[in-house]
Amino acid sequence: NMRRGIRQMMLLLALAGFGFLTGWQASVTRAIVMSAVMLGARLFHHRADPINSIGIVVLIFMMVSPLSLLSFGFWLSVLATLGLIGIAPLMTEKVLRRKPHWSKGVVEWVSVSFAVQLVVLPLTIVLSHQINWIAMVANWPAVWLVEWITGMAILVLIGLNSWRILGVVIPLAQTWQGQAVFQQVSSFLGYPLAQALDFLEKIARFFAQIRWGRVYVANIQALILVAIVMSIMSRAHLMARHRTLIQKAALLIVVVNVIGAMISTRFYPKDTVWFLSVGQGDATLIQTHRGQTILIDTGKPNSGWKVILPALDELGIWQIDQLILSHGHLDHAGGAEELLISGRVGELFVSQAEYSTESPKSIDNRALTKTVSTTGGADNLSEKLQIIAENQHIEVQSLANNDTIQLSSKHISSGQNQLDRTSDLLRIIAPEKTQQINDLNELALHFQLTVSGQSIILMSDCSTEIETTLLANQQIGQAKILKVAHHGSKHTTLPDFLDHVQPQVAVISVGSNQYGHPAPEVLSRLSARAIETLRTDQQGAVELIITPQNMHILPFRKDAHG
Repeated sequence: NMRRGIRQMMLLLALAGFGFLTGWQASVTRAIVMSAVMLGARLFHHRADPINSIGIVVLIFMMVSPLSLLSFGFWLSVLATLGLIGIAPLMTEKVLRRKPHWSKGVVEWVSVSFAVQLVVLPLTIVLSHQINWIAMVANWPAVWLVEWITGMAILVLIGLNSWRILGVVIPLAQTWQGQAVFQQVSSFLGYPLAQALDFLEKIARFFAQIRWGRVYVANIQALILVAIVMSIMSRAHLMARHRTLIQKAALLIVVVNVIGAMISTRFYPKDTVWFLSVGQGDATLIQTHRGQTILIDTGKPNSGWKVILPALDELGIWQIDQLILSHGHLDHAGGAEELLISGRVGELFVSQAEYSTESPKSIDNRALTKTVSTTGGADNLSEKLQIIAENQHIEVQSLANNDTIQLSSKHISSGQNQLDRTSDLLRIIAPEKTQQINDLNELALHFQLTVSGQSIILMSDCSTEIETTLLANQQIGQAKILKVAHHGSKHTTLPDFLDHVQPQVAVISVGSNQYGHPAPEVLSRLSARAIETLRTDQQGAVELIITPQNMHILPFRKDAHG
Protein backbone atom coordinates (compact mmCIF):
# COMPACT_ATOMS: atom_id res chain seq x y z
CA ASN A 1 0.00 0.00 0.00
CA MET A 2 2.89 2.35 0.77
CA ARG A 3 4.41 1.73 -2.65
CA ARG A 4 1.04 2.25 -4.30
CA GLY A 5 0.58 5.55 -2.49
CA ILE A 6 4.06 6.71 -3.51
CA ARG A 7 3.29 5.89 -7.14
CA GLN A 8 0.07 7.89 -7.00
CA MET A 9 1.88 10.86 -5.47
CA MET A 10 4.60 10.70 -8.14
CA LEU A 11 1.95 10.69 -10.86
CA LEU A 12 0.29 13.74 -9.29
CA LEU A 13 3.63 15.57 -9.24
CA ALA A 14 4.23 14.59 -12.87
CA LEU A 15 0.82 16.00 -13.80
CA ALA A 16 1.64 19.28 -12.06
CA GLY A 17 4.96 19.43 -13.91
CA PHE A 18 3.19 18.86 -17.22
CA GLY A 19 0.84 21.72 -16.38
CA PHE A 20 3.76 24.11 -15.85
CA LEU A 21 5.36 22.97 -19.11
CA THR A 22 2.18 23.66 -21.11
CA GLY A 23 1.27 26.94 -19.42
CA TRP A 24 -1.91 25.65 -17.75
CA GLN A 25 -4.15 26.19 -20.74
CA ALA A 26 -7.85 25.52 -20.12
CA SER A 27 -8.08 22.22 -22.03
CA VAL A 28 -4.82 20.89 -20.55
CA THR A 29 -5.80 22.01 -17.05
CA ARG A 30 -9.12 20.19 -17.44
CA ALA A 31 -7.31 16.95 -18.23
CA ILE A 32 -4.84 17.44 -15.38
CA VAL A 33 -7.54 18.22 -12.79
CA MET A 34 -9.66 15.27 -13.91
CA SER A 35 -6.67 12.91 -13.72
CA ALA A 36 -5.79 14.34 -10.32
CA VAL A 37 -9.35 13.73 -9.05
CA MET A 38 -9.25 10.10 -10.21
CA LEU A 39 -5.77 9.54 -8.76
CA GLY A 40 -6.86 11.15 -5.50
CA ALA A 41 -9.84 8.81 -5.31
CA ARG A 42 -7.59 5.79 -5.79
CA LEU A 43 -5.13 7.15 -3.24
CA PHE A 44 -7.90 7.16 -0.60
CA HIS A 45 -9.27 3.78 -1.80
CA HIS A 46 -12.44 5.12 -3.38
CA ARG A 47 -13.90 4.05 -6.72
CA ALA A 48 -12.97 6.53 -9.43
CA ASP A 49 -15.93 7.22 -11.73
CA PRO A 50 -14.91 9.12 -14.92
CA ILE A 51 -18.31 10.77 -15.49
CA ASN A 52 -18.41 12.07 -11.91
CA SER A 53 -14.83 13.26 -12.29
CA ILE A 54 -15.79 15.37 -15.33
CA GLY A 55 -18.66 16.90 -13.35
CA ILE A 56 -16.32 17.74 -10.48
CA VAL A 57 -13.85 19.35 -12.89
CA VAL A 58 -16.55 21.58 -14.40
CA LEU A 59 -17.70 22.63 -10.91
CA ILE A 60 -14.12 23.43 -9.90
CA PHE A 61 -13.65 25.61 -12.98
CA MET A 62 -16.96 27.37 -12.32
CA MET A 63 -15.75 28.35 -8.84
CA VAL A 64 -12.06 29.03 -9.49
CA SER A 65 -11.93 30.30 -13.09
CA PRO A 66 -15.42 30.89 -14.50
CA LEU A 67 -14.06 32.67 -17.59
CA SER A 68 -12.42 29.39 -18.63
CA LEU A 69 -15.91 28.10 -19.37
CA LEU A 70 -16.00 30.52 -22.30
CA SER A 71 -13.07 28.71 -23.91
CA PHE A 72 -13.98 26.47 -26.84
CA GLY A 73 -10.83 24.47 -26.12
CA PHE A 74 -12.13 23.63 -22.66
CA TRP A 75 -15.47 22.34 -23.95
CA LEU A 76 -13.86 20.47 -26.83
CA SER A 77 -11.70 18.74 -24.23
CA VAL A 78 -14.71 17.93 -22.02
CA LEU A 79 -16.77 16.57 -24.91
CA ALA A 80 -13.83 14.58 -26.26
CA THR A 81 -13.38 12.99 -22.85
CA LEU A 82 -17.09 12.10 -22.70
CA GLY A 83 -16.78 10.38 -26.06
CA LEU A 84 -13.60 8.65 -24.98
CA ILE A 85 -15.00 7.15 -21.77
CA GLY A 86 -18.72 7.01 -22.55
CA ILE A 87 -19.10 5.89 -26.14
CA ALA A 88 -15.78 4.38 -27.29
CA PRO A 89 -15.82 1.37 -24.88
CA LEU A 90 -19.42 0.51 -25.82
CA MET A 91 -18.59 0.79 -29.52
CA THR A 92 -15.53 -1.42 -29.13
CA GLU A 93 -17.52 -4.01 -27.20
CA LYS A 94 -20.31 -4.18 -29.81
CA VAL A 95 -17.89 -4.46 -32.74
CA LEU A 96 -15.85 -7.23 -31.10
CA ARG A 97 -19.01 -9.08 -30.15
CA ARG A 98 -20.00 -9.25 -33.84
CA LYS A 99 -16.46 -9.58 -35.22
CA PRO A 100 -14.46 -11.45 -32.54
CA HIS A 101 -11.66 -12.31 -34.99
CA TRP A 102 -10.82 -8.62 -35.57
CA SER A 103 -7.80 -7.08 -33.86
CA LYS A 104 -8.85 -5.56 -30.54
CA GLY A 105 -6.18 -2.86 -30.74
CA VAL A 106 -7.29 -1.68 -34.19
CA VAL A 107 -10.97 -1.70 -33.18
CA GLU A 108 -10.22 0.35 -30.05
CA TRP A 109 -8.18 2.85 -32.06
CA VAL A 110 -10.92 3.37 -34.66
CA SER A 111 -13.69 3.45 -32.00
CA VAL A 112 -11.91 6.07 -29.91
CA SER A 113 -11.29 8.34 -32.93
CA PHE A 114 -14.85 7.98 -34.23
CA ALA A 115 -16.54 8.37 -30.82
CA VAL A 116 -14.55 11.49 -29.90
CA GLN A 117 -15.26 13.19 -33.22
CA LEU A 118 -18.95 12.25 -33.05
CA VAL A 119 -19.39 13.89 -29.66
CA VAL A 120 -17.44 17.07 -30.52
CA LEU A 121 -19.23 17.38 -33.89
CA PRO A 122 -21.87 19.90 -32.70
CA LEU A 123 -19.24 22.25 -31.32
CA THR A 124 -17.00 21.95 -34.38
CA ILE A 125 -20.01 22.82 -36.56
CA VAL A 126 -20.47 26.02 -34.56
CA LEU A 127 -16.76 26.86 -34.86
CA SER A 128 -16.23 26.09 -38.56
CA HIS A 129 -19.78 26.11 -39.97
CA GLN A 130 -19.09 22.87 -41.76
CA ILE A 131 -19.36 19.11 -41.32
CA ASN A 132 -16.03 17.81 -42.53
CA TRP A 133 -16.08 14.06 -43.10
CA ILE A 134 -12.53 14.26 -44.44
CA ALA A 135 -11.36 15.43 -41.00
CA MET A 136 -12.52 12.16 -39.47
CA VAL A 137 -10.33 10.22 -41.88
CA ALA A 138 -7.43 12.65 -41.42
CA ASN A 139 -7.58 12.42 -37.65
CA TRP A 140 -6.94 8.66 -37.55
CA PRO A 141 -3.26 8.89 -38.55
CA ALA A 142 -2.97 12.29 -36.85
CA VAL A 143 -4.15 10.96 -33.45
CA TRP A 144 -1.51 8.23 -33.43
CA LEU A 145 1.17 10.69 -34.55
CA VAL A 146 0.20 13.28 -31.92
CA GLU A 147 0.45 10.66 -29.18
CA TRP A 148 3.95 9.74 -30.37
CA ILE A 149 4.97 13.42 -30.66
CA THR A 150 3.69 14.17 -27.14
CA GLY A 151 5.67 11.29 -25.67
CA MET A 152 8.81 12.26 -27.56
CA ALA A 153 8.44 15.93 -26.59
CA ILE A 154 8.24 15.00 -22.90
CA LEU A 155 11.39 12.89 -23.20
CA VAL A 156 13.22 15.70 -25.02
CA LEU A 157 12.19 18.24 -22.37
CA ILE A 158 13.31 15.93 -19.59
CA GLY A 159 16.64 15.35 -21.33
CA LEU A 160 17.33 19.01 -22.01
CA ASN A 161 16.36 20.15 -18.53
CA SER A 162 18.44 17.37 -16.97
CA TRP A 163 21.47 18.74 -18.81
CA ARG A 164 20.74 22.25 -17.53
CA ILE A 165 20.47 20.93 -13.98
CA LEU A 166 23.71 19.04 -14.54
CA GLY A 167 25.32 22.31 -15.61
CA VAL A 168 24.55 23.82 -12.21
CA VAL A 169 26.16 20.88 -10.39
CA ILE A 170 29.12 20.29 -12.74
CA PRO A 171 30.83 23.52 -13.91
CA LEU A 172 32.36 21.64 -16.87
CA ALA A 173 28.93 21.51 -18.51
CA GLN A 174 28.88 25.30 -18.63
CA THR A 175 32.09 25.60 -20.68
CA TRP A 176 32.03 26.04 -24.44
CA GLN A 177 32.85 22.35 -24.86
CA GLY A 178 29.92 21.49 -22.65
CA GLN A 179 27.66 23.84 -24.61
CA ALA A 180 28.79 22.21 -27.88
CA VAL A 181 27.87 18.80 -26.50
CA PHE A 182 24.54 20.23 -25.34
CA GLN A 183 23.78 21.51 -28.85
CA GLN A 184 24.65 18.14 -30.39
CA VAL A 185 22.44 16.33 -27.90
CA SER A 186 19.61 18.80 -28.57
CA SER A 187 19.90 18.28 -32.33
CA PHE A 188 20.00 14.50 -31.91
CA LEU A 189 16.91 14.45 -29.68
CA GLY A 190 15.01 17.10 -31.63
CA TYR A 191 15.54 15.78 -35.15
CA PRO A 192 12.97 12.93 -35.08
CA LEU A 193 10.55 15.24 -33.29
CA ALA A 194 10.96 17.93 -35.96
CA GLN A 195 10.46 15.34 -38.71
CA ALA A 196 7.28 14.08 -37.03
CA LEU A 197 5.91 17.62 -36.72
CA ASP A 198 6.74 18.29 -40.37
CA PHE A 199 4.94 15.08 -41.39
CA LEU A 200 1.91 16.08 -39.28
CA GLU A 201 1.80 19.44 -41.09
CA LYS A 202 1.94 17.66 -44.46
CA ILE A 203 -0.99 15.45 -43.43
CA ALA A 204 -3.00 18.54 -42.46
CA ARG A 205 -2.19 20.33 -45.74
CA PHE A 206 -2.99 17.26 -47.85
CA PHE A 207 -6.42 16.72 -46.35
CA ALA A 208 -7.15 20.48 -46.28
CA GLN A 209 -6.88 20.61 -50.08
CA ILE A 210 -9.43 17.82 -50.62
CA ARG A 211 -12.62 19.49 -51.82
CA TRP A 212 -15.17 16.72 -51.45
CA GLY A 213 -16.46 15.44 -48.15
CA ARG A 214 -17.40 18.84 -46.69
CA VAL A 215 -20.92 19.99 -45.97
CA TYR A 216 -21.06 23.74 -45.27
CA VAL A 217 -23.66 24.92 -42.77
CA ALA A 218 -23.92 28.70 -42.71
CA ASN A 219 -25.36 30.48 -39.68
CA ILE A 220 -26.32 27.33 -37.77
CA GLN A 221 -28.86 28.11 -35.07
CA ALA A 222 -28.06 27.42 -31.43
CA LEU A 223 -31.28 25.43 -31.04
CA ILE A 224 -30.18 23.03 -33.77
CA LEU A 225 -27.01 22.47 -31.79
CA VAL A 226 -29.17 21.67 -28.77
CA ALA A 227 -31.18 19.22 -30.88
CA ILE A 228 -28.03 17.43 -32.00
CA VAL A 229 -26.79 17.11 -28.42
CA MET A 230 -30.22 15.83 -27.32
CA SER A 231 -30.19 13.19 -30.04
CA ILE A 232 -26.75 11.99 -29.00
CA MET A 233 -27.52 11.97 -25.28
CA SER A 234 -30.81 10.10 -25.84
CA ARG A 235 -28.72 7.02 -26.56
CA ALA A 236 -27.35 7.06 -23.02
CA HIS A 237 -28.51 4.28 -20.74
CA LEU A 238 -29.87 6.64 -18.07
CA MET A 239 -32.18 8.31 -20.62
CA ALA A 240 -33.52 5.12 -22.20
CA ARG A 241 -36.92 5.55 -20.52
CA HIS A 242 -37.48 8.96 -22.17
CA ARG A 243 -35.60 8.26 -25.42
CA THR A 244 -38.59 8.55 -27.76
CA LEU A 245 -39.78 11.81 -26.20
CA ILE A 246 -36.30 13.37 -26.40
CA GLN A 247 -35.87 12.39 -30.03
CA LYS A 248 -39.28 13.81 -30.99
CA ALA A 249 -38.44 17.07 -29.23
CA ALA A 250 -35.10 17.26 -31.08
CA LEU A 251 -36.83 16.66 -34.42
CA LEU A 252 -39.39 19.39 -33.66
CA ILE A 253 -36.59 21.86 -32.87
CA VAL A 254 -34.88 21.13 -36.22
CA VAL A 255 -38.14 21.50 -38.19
CA VAL A 256 -39.00 24.82 -36.50
CA ASN A 257 -35.50 26.20 -37.22
CA VAL A 258 -35.58 25.14 -40.88
CA ILE A 259 -39.01 26.75 -41.41
CA GLY A 260 -37.87 29.89 -39.61
CA ALA A 261 -34.74 30.13 -41.77
CA MET A 262 -36.82 29.76 -44.96
CA ILE A 263 -39.25 32.49 -43.86
CA SER A 264 -36.39 34.79 -42.85
CA THR A 265 -34.62 34.34 -46.21
CA ARG A 266 -37.81 34.92 -48.19
CA PHE A 267 -39.28 37.94 -46.40
CA TYR A 268 -36.20 39.51 -44.78
CA PRO A 269 -33.41 39.34 -47.42
CA LYS A 270 -30.08 40.88 -46.56
CA ASP A 271 -26.78 41.50 -48.31
CA THR A 272 -23.49 41.56 -46.43
CA VAL A 273 -20.18 43.30 -47.04
CA TRP A 274 -17.13 42.32 -44.99
CA PHE A 275 -14.08 44.57 -44.80
CA LEU A 276 -11.60 41.90 -43.72
CA SER A 277 -8.68 42.69 -41.45
CA VAL A 278 -5.63 41.79 -43.56
CA GLY A 279 -3.17 44.30 -42.13
CA GLN A 280 -1.74 46.94 -44.47
CA GLY A 281 -3.81 45.81 -47.44
CA ASP A 282 -7.32 45.45 -48.83
CA ALA A 283 -9.82 42.58 -48.94
CA THR A 284 -13.57 43.20 -49.29
CA LEU A 285 -16.00 40.28 -49.31
CA ILE A 286 -19.52 40.77 -50.74
CA GLN A 287 -22.35 38.28 -50.09
CA THR A 288 -25.69 38.87 -51.80
CA HIS A 289 -29.00 37.60 -50.45
CA ARG A 290 -29.25 35.37 -53.52
CA GLY A 291 -26.06 33.54 -52.60
CA GLN A 292 -23.45 35.17 -54.83
CA THR A 293 -19.99 35.82 -53.37
CA ILE A 294 -17.53 38.40 -54.70
CA LEU A 295 -14.09 39.11 -53.24
CA ILE A 296 -12.30 42.34 -54.15
CA ASP A 297 -8.56 42.09 -53.44
CA THR A 298 -6.81 39.61 -51.17
CA GLY A 299 -4.36 41.47 -48.96
CA LYS A 300 -0.68 40.58 -48.60
CA PRO A 301 0.91 37.12 -49.03
CA ASN A 302 -0.34 34.58 -46.46
CA SER A 303 -3.57 36.55 -46.01
CA GLY A 304 -5.28 33.86 -48.08
CA TRP A 305 -4.33 31.02 -45.73
CA LYS A 306 -4.43 32.99 -42.48
CA VAL A 307 -7.44 35.32 -42.93
CA ILE A 308 -9.59 34.84 -46.02
CA LEU A 309 -9.98 31.05 -46.19
CA PRO A 310 -10.71 30.79 -42.43
CA ALA A 311 -13.23 33.63 -42.85
CA LEU A 312 -14.94 31.74 -45.70
CA ASP A 313 -15.12 28.61 -43.56
CA GLU A 314 -16.53 30.57 -40.64
CA LEU A 315 -19.21 32.12 -42.87
CA GLY A 316 -20.08 28.79 -44.48
CA ILE A 317 -18.90 29.85 -47.95
CA TRP A 318 -17.37 27.18 -50.16
CA GLN A 319 -16.61 29.14 -53.33
CA ILE A 320 -15.78 32.70 -54.32
CA ASP A 321 -17.82 33.21 -57.49
CA GLN A 322 -15.79 36.19 -58.69
CA LEU A 323 -12.35 37.21 -57.45
CA ILE A 324 -11.60 40.78 -58.58
CA LEU A 325 -8.16 42.37 -58.29
CA SER A 326 -8.14 46.16 -58.32
CA HIS A 327 -4.47 46.09 -59.32
CA GLY A 328 -1.45 43.84 -59.00
CA HIS A 329 0.36 45.36 -56.02
CA LEU A 330 1.46 43.01 -53.24
CA ASP A 331 -0.86 44.47 -50.59
CA HIS A 332 -3.92 43.97 -52.81
CA ALA A 333 -3.09 40.80 -54.78
CA GLY A 334 -0.56 39.08 -52.52
CA GLY A 335 -3.00 36.49 -51.14
CA ALA A 336 -4.61 35.68 -54.50
CA GLU A 337 -2.27 32.80 -55.36
CA GLU A 338 -3.27 30.95 -52.18
CA LEU A 339 -6.95 31.31 -53.03
CA LEU A 340 -6.47 30.22 -56.64
CA ILE A 341 -4.61 27.02 -55.75
CA SER A 342 -7.14 26.22 -53.02
CA GLY A 343 -9.71 25.45 -55.72
CA ARG A 344 -12.31 27.81 -54.26
CA VAL A 345 -12.38 30.52 -56.94
CA GLY A 346 -14.85 30.45 -59.82
CA GLU A 347 -13.57 33.33 -61.97
CA LEU A 348 -10.69 35.79 -61.84
CA PHE A 349 -11.13 39.42 -62.97
CA VAL A 350 -8.23 41.84 -63.50
CA SER A 351 -7.94 45.36 -64.84
CA GLN A 352 -7.99 45.63 -68.62
CA ALA A 353 -4.81 47.72 -68.35
CA GLU A 354 -3.05 44.73 -66.74
CA TYR A 355 -4.78 41.95 -68.67
CA SER A 356 -2.42 39.67 -70.59
CA THR A 357 -3.83 38.68 -73.99
CA GLU A 358 -1.16 36.01 -74.42
CA SER A 359 -2.15 32.70 -72.83
CA PRO A 360 0.96 30.54 -72.34
CA LYS A 361 0.38 26.99 -73.54
CA SER A 362 2.91 25.52 -71.14
CA ILE A 363 3.63 26.63 -67.63
CA ASP A 364 7.03 26.12 -66.07
CA ASN A 365 8.47 27.10 -62.72
CA ARG A 366 10.38 30.01 -64.20
CA ALA A 367 7.17 31.59 -65.46
CA LEU A 368 5.62 31.34 -62.03
CA THR A 369 8.58 32.54 -59.99
CA LYS A 370 10.02 35.24 -62.21
CA THR A 371 9.76 38.93 -61.41
CA VAL A 372 6.90 40.03 -63.64
CA SER A 373 7.55 43.20 -65.64
CA THR A 374 4.37 44.45 -67.32
CA THR A 375 2.31 47.60 -67.33
CA GLY A 376 2.74 49.22 -63.96
CA GLY A 377 6.27 48.19 -63.12
CA ALA A 378 8.20 45.18 -61.87
CA ASP A 379 6.00 44.61 -58.80
CA ASN A 380 2.87 43.75 -60.79
CA LEU A 381 1.53 40.28 -59.84
CA SER A 382 -1.32 40.27 -62.35
CA GLU A 383 0.44 38.31 -65.12
CA LYS A 384 1.69 35.66 -62.72
CA LEU A 385 -1.78 35.23 -61.22
CA GLN A 386 -3.34 34.88 -64.67
CA ILE A 387 -0.89 32.07 -65.43
CA ILE A 388 -1.75 30.33 -62.15
CA ALA A 389 -5.49 30.74 -62.84
CA GLU A 390 -5.15 29.19 -66.28
CA ASN A 391 -3.18 26.32 -64.80
CA GLN A 392 -6.06 25.78 -62.34
CA HIS A 393 -8.60 25.94 -65.21
CA ILE A 394 -10.10 29.15 -63.80
CA GLU A 395 -11.57 31.57 -66.33
CA VAL A 396 -9.82 34.96 -66.47
CA GLN A 397 -11.62 38.12 -67.67
CA SER A 398 -10.77 41.80 -67.81
CA LEU A 399 -12.67 44.80 -66.47
CA ALA A 400 -12.60 48.38 -67.70
CA ASN A 401 -14.13 51.69 -66.72
CA ASN A 402 -17.95 51.71 -66.54
CA ASP A 403 -18.27 47.93 -66.85
CA THR A 404 -20.98 46.54 -64.59
CA ILE A 405 -21.43 43.13 -63.01
CA GLN A 406 -25.06 42.28 -62.38
CA LEU A 407 -25.15 40.60 -58.99
CA SER A 408 -26.48 37.05 -58.67
CA SER A 409 -25.56 36.41 -62.31
CA LYS A 410 -22.41 36.22 -64.39
CA HIS A 411 -23.63 38.87 -66.80
CA ILE A 412 -21.13 41.66 -67.42
CA SER A 413 -22.11 44.78 -69.30
CA SER A 414 -19.71 47.17 -70.99
CA GLY A 415 -20.04 50.93 -70.73
CA GLN A 416 -21.88 51.10 -74.04
CA ASN A 417 -24.60 48.66 -72.95
CA GLN A 418 -25.64 49.70 -69.48
CA LEU A 419 -27.79 47.68 -67.15
CA ASP A 420 -30.67 49.13 -65.18
CA ARG A 421 -28.95 51.22 -62.50
CA THR A 422 -31.74 50.45 -60.04
CA SER A 423 -30.81 46.74 -59.97
CA ASP A 424 -28.19 45.16 -57.72
CA LEU A 425 -24.87 45.65 -59.45
CA LEU A 426 -21.18 46.38 -59.08
CA ARG A 427 -20.01 49.22 -61.34
CA ILE A 428 -16.34 49.57 -62.25
CA ILE A 429 -14.70 52.99 -61.93
CA ALA A 430 -11.28 53.42 -63.51
CA PRO A 431 -9.21 56.26 -64.96
CA GLU A 432 -8.71 56.24 -68.71
CA LYS A 433 -5.20 55.13 -69.68
CA THR A 434 -3.76 57.89 -71.84
CA GLN A 435 -0.06 57.01 -71.64
CA GLN A 436 2.40 54.49 -70.24
CA ILE A 437 2.14 54.62 -66.46
CA ASN A 438 4.63 52.89 -64.17
CA ASP A 439 2.66 53.35 -60.97
CA LEU A 440 -0.11 50.77 -60.66
CA ASN A 441 -1.96 53.02 -58.23
CA GLU A 442 -2.73 55.28 -61.21
CA LEU A 443 -4.48 52.38 -62.99
CA ALA A 444 -6.28 50.72 -60.07
CA LEU A 445 -9.96 49.83 -60.36
CA HIS A 446 -12.50 51.39 -58.00
CA PHE A 447 -16.09 50.26 -57.45
CA GLN A 448 -19.58 51.50 -56.73
CA LEU A 449 -21.73 48.75 -55.18
CA THR A 450 -25.51 49.05 -55.28
CA VAL A 451 -27.55 46.47 -53.35
CA SER A 452 -31.08 46.64 -51.94
CA GLY A 453 -31.28 50.30 -52.98
CA GLN A 454 -28.18 51.23 -50.95
CA SER A 455 -24.93 52.56 -52.44
CA ILE A 456 -21.32 51.97 -51.31
CA ILE A 457 -18.13 53.41 -52.79
CA LEU A 458 -15.11 51.07 -52.61
CA MET A 459 -11.95 53.02 -53.40
CA SER A 460 -8.62 51.34 -54.08
CA ASP A 461 -5.18 53.01 -54.24
CA CYS A 462 -4.99 56.27 -56.17
CA SER A 463 -3.36 59.70 -56.21
CA THR A 464 -4.61 63.26 -55.91
CA GLU A 465 -4.66 63.62 -59.69
CA ILE A 466 -6.70 60.45 -60.23
CA GLU A 467 -9.22 61.36 -57.52
CA THR A 468 -9.65 64.83 -59.01
CA THR A 469 -10.07 63.36 -62.50
CA LEU A 470 -12.73 60.88 -61.36
CA LEU A 471 -14.70 63.75 -59.83
CA ALA A 472 -14.30 65.98 -62.87
CA ASN A 473 -15.54 63.22 -65.18
CA GLN A 474 -18.53 62.57 -62.88
CA GLN A 475 -17.51 58.93 -62.40
CA ILE A 476 -18.14 59.01 -58.65
CA GLY A 477 -21.63 59.15 -57.16
CA GLN A 478 -22.99 59.64 -53.68
CA ALA A 479 -22.92 56.83 -51.11
CA LYS A 480 -23.69 56.25 -47.43
CA ILE A 481 -20.58 54.07 -46.95
CA LEU A 482 -17.09 54.92 -48.22
CA LYS A 483 -14.07 52.65 -48.14
CA VAL A 484 -11.30 55.23 -47.94
CA ALA A 485 -8.71 55.21 -50.72
CA HIS A 486 -5.09 54.09 -50.29
CA HIS A 487 -5.40 53.06 -46.63
CA GLY A 488 -5.93 56.68 -45.58
CA SER A 489 -3.10 58.35 -47.50
CA LYS A 490 -3.01 62.14 -47.10
CA HIS A 491 -3.01 62.51 -50.91
CA THR A 492 -6.53 61.03 -51.16
CA THR A 493 -10.00 61.55 -49.67
CA LEU A 494 -9.77 65.28 -50.30
CA PRO A 495 -12.40 67.78 -49.05
CA ASP A 496 -14.05 68.09 -52.49
CA PHE A 497 -14.29 64.33 -52.75
CA LEU A 498 -15.95 63.97 -49.33
CA ASP A 499 -18.32 66.86 -50.01
CA HIS A 500 -19.41 65.18 -53.25
CA VAL A 501 -19.83 61.61 -51.94
CA GLN A 502 -21.33 62.74 -48.59
CA PRO A 503 -20.74 59.44 -46.76
CA GLN A 504 -22.14 58.79 -43.31
CA VAL A 505 -19.54 56.12 -42.48
CA ALA A 506 -15.93 55.69 -43.64
CA VAL A 507 -14.00 52.42 -43.39
CA ILE A 508 -10.18 52.45 -43.56
CA SER A 509 -8.45 49.15 -44.35
CA VAL A 510 -5.05 49.58 -42.74
CA GLY A 511 -2.45 47.83 -40.63
CA SER A 512 0.94 48.52 -39.10
CA ASN A 513 2.95 50.53 -41.64
CA GLN A 514 5.79 53.01 -42.09
CA TYR A 515 3.81 55.39 -44.30
CA GLY A 516 1.82 57.09 -41.54
CA HIS A 517 -1.50 55.65 -42.73
CA PRO A 518 -4.12 56.73 -41.95
CA ALA A 519 -2.83 60.27 -42.21
CA PRO A 520 -3.92 62.77 -39.51
CA GLU A 521 -5.11 65.05 -42.31
CA VAL A 522 -7.56 62.43 -43.57
CA LEU A 523 -8.84 61.66 -40.07
CA SER A 524 -9.30 65.40 -39.49
CA ARG A 525 -11.33 65.79 -42.71
CA LEU A 526 -13.59 62.91 -41.73
CA SER A 527 -14.03 64.20 -38.19
CA ALA A 528 -14.82 67.74 -39.39
CA ARG A 529 -17.76 66.36 -41.39
CA ALA A 530 -18.99 64.15 -38.52
CA ILE A 531 -18.33 61.00 -40.56
CA GLU A 532 -18.14 57.92 -38.37
CA THR A 533 -14.75 56.25 -38.98
CA LEU A 534 -13.89 52.58 -38.57
CA ARG A 535 -10.37 51.16 -38.94
CA THR A 536 -9.50 47.50 -39.42
CA ASP A 537 -6.32 47.94 -37.35
CA GLN A 538 -8.47 48.98 -34.38
CA GLN A 539 -11.92 47.44 -34.90
CA GLY A 540 -10.75 44.34 -36.77
CA ALA A 541 -13.00 43.06 -39.54
CA VAL A 542 -16.04 45.25 -40.17
CA GLU A 543 -19.36 43.70 -41.17
CA LEU A 544 -21.91 45.76 -43.10
CA ILE A 545 -25.43 44.26 -43.15
CA ILE A 546 -27.68 45.77 -45.82
CA THR A 547 -31.46 45.52 -46.04
CA PRO A 548 -33.90 47.49 -48.21
CA GLN A 549 -34.77 49.54 -45.13
CA ASN A 550 -31.41 50.18 -43.48
CA MET A 551 -27.72 49.37 -43.05
CA HIS A 552 -26.10 48.06 -39.87
CA ILE A 553 -22.37 48.15 -39.12
CA LEU A 554 -20.85 45.58 -36.76
CA PRO A 555 -17.10 45.79 -35.99
CA PHE A 556 -15.53 42.45 -35.12
CA ARG A 557 -13.89 43.90 -32.01
CA LYS A 558 -16.96 45.50 -30.50
CA ASP A 559 -15.03 46.89 -27.52
CA ALA A 560 -12.47 48.76 -29.65
CA HIS A 561 -12.81 52.43 -30.56
CA GLY A 562 -10.74 54.91 -32.49
